[in-house]
Amino acid sequence: MRVIELFPESMVNYMSLEANLRSVFRTGVTFTGTPLTYRAPGTVSRIYSYVISLLDAGVWRGHVLLLLEDITEKMQLMENTRSVSRHLSNVVEHAHDLIISTDKDGRIISWNPSAELLTGFTEAEIKGHSLSDLFDDTGKEAISDIIRRLSRLEVILDKEFDLCSRSGKIVPIAWSFSPISSGNGSIEALVAIGRDLSERRAFEMQLFHSEKLAALGVMAGGIAHQIRNPLAVCFSCAQFLQAELPGSPNSMQEIVDKMIDSIQRASTIIEALLRFAQTSDTNRLVPTDLVQIVKETVDLIAAQVVLRGIRITQDYPSSCVTTMGNPNLLQQVVMNLVLNAQQAMSDGGDLTLSIRQEDGKAVMCVSDTGHGIAADKIGRIFDPFFTARPSGEGTGLGLAVSYAIIQQHLGSINVVSNEEKGSLFIVKLPLAN
Repeated sequence: MRVIELFPESMVNYMSLEANLRSVFRTGVTFTGTPLTYRAPGTVSRIYSYVISLLDAGVWRGHVLLLLEDITEKMQLMENTRSVSRHLSNVVEHAHDLIISTDKDGRIISWNPSAELLTGFTEAEIKGHSLSDLFDDTGKEAISDIIRRLSRLEVILDKEFDLCSRSGKIVPIAWSFSPISSGNGSIEALVAIGRDLSERRAFEMQLFHSEKLAALGVMAGGIAHQIRNPLAVCFSCAQFLQAELPGSPNSMQEIVDKMIDSIQRASTIIEALLRFAQTSDTNRLVPTDLVQIVKETVDLIAAQVVLRGIRITQDYPSSCVTTMGNPNLLQQVVMNLVLNAQQAMSDGGDLTLSIRQEDGKAVMCVSDTGHGIAADKIGRIFDPFFTARPSGEGTGLGLAVSYAIIQQHLGSINVVSNEEKGSLFIVKLPLAN
């Protein structure tokens, strides 16, 4: 039979079958066609691959062989495999968690964009390095033990190890490890999935601090009310003595003056303590322009700051930045932050105040170029009565009171500091809308 009689005409024409057969006869070169999709009337589509080859051995010498193979199921399987591969690739590429694959010895094969973003290392830079290179000495030992356990096909969940980024930053990570088996009991690769715990740790620390201040507020309220009355009596008596001793020796007058100064200082501390006992009443908060609050506060102390050789830089938006707040309390926060910055720059420096809007919040930044805060002290600066200043030069309540006020305004306050380089305080408050 002729080819045109054996196969459908449309298929013969599409494949240029007769021309390809003659070409193979003439040149002796095997022809491989592209996959062909064909649907006979009343049937489903099928996919075929075909090859035309010259036979030059045996009784069939001088003939050609046309091999037509139905590869429909094979193509469908390949497409399903590609679809699954694309799906898994998208999951890995867009996951917020770190996803790292290694060989059985723990050498990195691949990792996703989240790992690049968190560590600062690209996949090309880190590929081939040991996973343990990302950890400190304690972490290296733990990872070596984990790799040994994974070789026994164990699955290891929720192990917390700090990861070292390119910048030197230490990032707390919760890790889960699992082996990839070849099916015959041997290990082909390992997978490590890590979740960044930085935000959770910061939230836990903030929650702990809030609870601690709330407990202190209850205690301080009770203590302050108990001390306030006898202190008022002492103050009145001291004032009476001061009025009755105009002609007394200087030493007696000096003693009375010191009594009054000490009582006034104690009263100031009690007033600060009482602020911890005041519960938050968001119904009394009113729309407040944060830009105006900061400007007015800076104007109050600008002359004092400039006299100390401190340069002030202010960066505010041209429009209002309105929050729901108590203007007097917010002004107290700004005052405390500016005075702290001033005290940190005893030899002069730069004080910068800025305000911006970000993600539905008003963000106020106060930075200085002072002596900074030691790493072992930065976690305690919002604790009541904690101060790095010499004894008698501060109560250690300024930042603690500021923290309590910001909490009452449903906001947050954080600090970033480097010793000898300065500090940056960041206050975030919800916008009025």
